[in-house]
Amino acid sequence: MKYKILHNNILQKDDIKLYRIQALKSFLDVKEGDIGGFVQCENNLSQFGNCWVYDDAQVSGYAVVYNDAIVKGCARVMGYSKVLWKSVVQDYSLVQGHSLVTGYAHVTGHSVICDDCCIGDNAIVKNTHIQDGAIIGKNGVVQCTSDYLYIRGLGSMNRATTVYKGINGIMVVCGCFIGTLNEFKNRVYNTYQDTFYAQEYNALIDLIKIHFNI
Repeated sequence: MKYKILHNNILQKDDIKLYRIQALKSFLDVKEGDIGGFVQCENNLSQFGNCWVYDDAQVSGYAVVYNDAIVKGCARVMGYSKVLWKSVVQDYSLVQGHSLVTGYAHVTGHSVICDDCCIGDNAIVKNTHIQDGAIIGKNGVVQCTSDYLYIRGLGSMNRATTVYKGINGIMVVCGCFIGTLNEFKNRVYNTYQDTFYAQEYNALIDLIKIHFNI
């Protein structure tokens, strides 16, 4: 075991009790005896890997923090959400619902990640409310709600599509596709040619250009 729950150090949240944790061994920048943040039960934070809950951060409900993930500051992870691998949730961010934060993603500021969203790869989300089933992934840099779009029901499979600002331009996630806007445009042409579905996606591409002023 790498930590224990301090049952005498309680934070009462409505009818829910959260408890401080204390490190039982040293790992990374955590030293044996260090006091961490709050969990509702041991299932919230893995006893394996280098994952940790720092400061006044809280993990509750059925939410889990695994692998080498970090939750710190005054961040809260709730519901059925998961924070995995080497991702970081910090500051006053809230992750809830069935959301997933994974990879090397960073969720910072006053961000809210809810519903069935996924923040992954090397994405950075700051001070933004991400909702529905949006996926912010490869090279994503989303710092306000206008930095991404989410739409469902297009194409032959009625897929959900997320469009977001990236380090080097606009990125598109649609089904198993993730790439730049130009790559998406080529994929639409190669897949649908001049069909009705191509018209739908080309209309979306035009909307993307208007929204992101490109």
